[in-house]
Amino acid sequence: MSELREIWTASVQHYHELWVLYVAVVGGLLAFAASENYSKLHWGLRVFLSLAFLAFAYSSLSSLLDSAQLQKATLAQMKLQSNSGVSQDMFDAMKETEPCKLYLMHIIAGSGVVAALWFIPKRDPSDGGTARRGPGGQAA
Repeated sequence: MSELREIWTASVQHYHELWVLYVAVVGGLLAFAASENYSKLHWGLRVFLSLAFLAFAYSSLSSLLDSAQLQKATLAQMKLQSNSGVSQDMFDAMKETEPCKLYLMHIIAGSGVVAALWFIPKRDPSDGGTARRGPGGQAA
């Protein structure tokens, strides 16, 4: 039984590490997109960054789903063992990750990041880059 708990703990830790990596990549990409240098990038590089991020997001989602599946299988095996030594309270705390929530979060977050890559207002170089221009070209 201790082996199953170790597997459970390792899968939960891996799941959380994947989330931290995803958040770090999204934060870094959005920070770069908000920088002055990003507004000068050719549209082809924006396409490349968008596609690279979408590939990363897909890979992240796949890994998160695999980790969630491992957690679910381990939890089911633990519940089958009557002498597992795990209390009902502990089983209640070991909630399964719902795949639909992962899909929904990745669709919403991924769409937001790609939209930000294309629609973050560009800086106006005529005023030293301090004012931002909105979609219509007016200073914000």
